[in-house]
Amino acid sequence: MNLANQLSDIELRNAFEAFMQISGELDQSYRKLEQRVSVLTEELASAKEVGRREKREKRLLETKVNELIELLPGGVLVLDSMNRIKESNRAAEAFFGADLDGKDWIEVYLNCCDEVPDGSGECHLKNGQILTIKKVELQQGDRLLLATDITEAHQQRVIQARRVRMERLGEMAACLAHQIRTPLSSATLYLSQLGHKSLEMDDRTRLQEKLNDSLSHMANLVSRILDVSRDRGIPSSEISLKNLMDEFEGLIRPQLGQQQGDLKISLPQEDYLVRADLEDLSGVLLNMAMNSLQWAGEGVVLLVTARSHAGNSVEISLSDNGPGINTEVIDHIFDPFFTTRAAGNGLGLSVAANVVESSGGQISVRNLDLGGAEFCIELPARLVADHQANSIQGDQRGVAA
Repeated sequence: MNLANQLSDIELRNAFEAFMQISGELDQSYRKLEQRVSVLTEELASAKEVGRREKREKRLLETKVNELIELLPGGVLVLDSMNRIKESNRAAEAFFGADLDGKDWIEVYLNCCDEVPDGSGECHLKNGQILTIKKVELQQGDRLLLATDITEAHQQRVIQARRVRMERLGEMAACLAHQIRTPLSSATLYLSQLGHKSLEMDDRTRLQEKLNDSLSHMANLVSRILDVSRDRGIPSSEISLKNLMDEFEGLIRPQLGQQQGDLKISLPQEDYLVRADLEDLSGVLLNMAMNSLQWAGEGVVLLVTARSHAGNSVEISLSDNGPGINTEVIDHIFDPFFTTRAAGNGLGLSVAANVVESSGGQISVRNLDLGGAEFCIELPARLVADHQANSIQGDQRGVAA
């Protein structure tokens, strides 16, 4: 019995010691847990403070960005995938009207601008302002439009162009005085001879014809110089590339027939519209072709090629199989009164350059490596399909309104 009690006391003591050991271990674990919880609580509080600080900084940054956008001189609009205006700044409202948010962009454009959007990036407002509009693709199908007022810059370009024309006019006036001196002297001589009473009728008729030729020559010179120097302004109409080529082909074919020449025309599959006068621009192509005919002579082959650049411009090149242009004169070929032909007045290509530049284009010429010369015209353009789609959309909105 005593042995049994002793075993029980030992077991109890062992159990108690085990309990105390476990209790101590639990206490240590609890303290470590408390320390860990304290550390995590501090980290969480710090993270929350960082989060709150980042939110404050983000809100402050958004406020600053919004203030900056509002102060920008250019218009800023954000469109959704349905072309509805989600956001706009003060400058955009000054351009396109107040309370833009939620409105359809195409309707706003049509109400404020002279034409439907043509993809050229330029907008002429009905109040006379001229804007450039650039597009930036955003996430989720949204788009950012940046509208910049270029009215003053456009006016400066017009003034500069007018100043250049006046300088050219001064140079041309001096050349005109030189060119007109000979026919004027001849006309004066013929008039003095016509005053003789003893002059026979046949001689009088012959002098009258010569006088008429001299006066016609002077009138032609004056007419051409006025054509070169006049400010044509931006053409109000648009012509299709295919119609332009049809018109040009009708003009040049008879001339080619006289020289046993040939014409080859290559056009892009899709038709394009250029802002130009049909008669003026076809006259430019005819003038270039006639120069090629004169340089190349019998059996000339003219190759006219049109190609598009990024869908917003077209390049029209006209090349021949002739000897090319003398390198000493090629840089002066568009100068007024510059000619290598005895019967020429040197104004045809000057007029051509004036027509192209008035349409916002450029004209150039070069000699080809394999022989012949190539004229090149580059003009702003847009797809006929885009124009028709925008016109239909504009008509539908007008009917809906």
